[in-house]
Parts: sequence; structure tokens; C-alpha cells
Amino acid sequence: MGTGEALLVGLLVLVLAVALLSNALVLLCCASRAELRARASGVLLVNLSVGHLLLAALDMPFTLLGVLHGQPPSAPGTCQVIGFLDTFLASNAALSVAALSADQWLAVGFPLRCARLLRPRNAGLLLACAWGQSLAFAVAALGCSWLGYSSTFASCSLRLPPEPEHLRFAAFTAAFHAVGFALPLAVLCVTSLGVLRVARSHCRRMDTVTKKALVLLTDLPR
Repeated sequence: MGTGEALLVGLLVLVLAVALLSNALVLLCCASRAELRARASGVLLVNLSVGHLLLAALDMPFTLLGVLHGQPPSAPGTCQVIGFLDTFLASNAALSVAALSADQWLAVGFPLRCARLLRPRNAGLLLACAWGQSLAFAVAALGCSWLGYSSTFASCSLRLPPEPEHLRFAAFTAAFHAVGFALPLAVLCVTSLGVLRVARSHCRRMDTVTKKALVLLTDLPR
């Protein structure tokens, strides 16, 4: 094993350990605090942590083995199962992050209506849409036999099919990345910008109140 491969293996082991520990701690905190589970943000956070934990526990070890041995798992069908989970969980995680970002934007931008808008049932509907969309793409990729071992990424995921299917695969890949990654990224950017604008507005109001208070203090008789 060369130096580069050794560093990559060490990095993967570190990322795997941190992912397992951090997400397990998040789930432990949510399990011990009933008020977290009763909020929409808590439901979304649990879903995100479960997805990351499954991705780390079920997908990353095989990526580590792929880097070490340079070949797919030997058991029949194992690579397809891993690729299915990778496609499903990665897309679901991205959509969960977008939902959490939208949740924070609503909490900051519309605090008076937040309790009515951000109910656990509404969060459940969002998660159902995210899981349904992710599952649909993963099932489509599995049904078209587009899941397998990729030597470039040393893991089981989407792979380029034979030439007659290139057009269909390109359309599928474009739709998958647009809905599963580009859309969540756009939501994340827009909601983060909204939170920033609200924070700046509050800062300006606080500065105005502080200045008026200082003026009043200076005008008081000594």
C-alpha cells in the first residue's frame, strides 16, 4: 500500500468514526429530550441523523474495503444492494438538510406563525415526500441495472451502462442530481440568505435602540 492509499484509508476511518459517534450522540440527545421529539425540527433532525448513521454504517465500510482491495464485494448482489442504499440515503440526506434549512428560516422569519406552520405532522409530510422521491430514483436505478462497482470511486454506486443506454442514463442522472442535489442546494442558499437578512434587520434595530438609550442616558441630570 502506497502513502497516498494509506492516507486515504486513515481519512476514511476517521470520517467513519466521527460520523458514527456524532450521529449516535444526536439520536441519544433526541431520545432523552421529549421536547425535541415533539418539534418539527427534532423530527427532521432525527431523520437526518438516522440517514447519515445508516450511510456510514452500511456504505462507508465497503468503500474502505474497495480502497484496500481495489475490487467489489465478492458476494453476489451485495454491490447492487450497497449501491441502492448509497443512492437512496445520499439523496434523502440532501433533501433532509434542505427541509431543516427551510424549518430554521420559518422559525427566524415568521416566529409568530412558526408553531402553526412547523408541526410534527407537517414535518412528517415533508419526510414522506423526501423518502418517496429518493426511493423512486433508487428503485429506477436498480431496475435499469445501473448500479455496480465504480473503480473511480472505489465504491458501489451509479455506473455508466453500455453505449445504447447512454442517453437514458444521462437523462436519469440529470434528473437525479437536479431533484436530489441541485434543488436542496438552491433551497439551502435561499433560506440561508433569508436568515441572514432577518439577522441583519434585527441587528440594525438593536443598534437603533442602543443609540436612543445612550442618548437618553446622556441627557439625564447628574
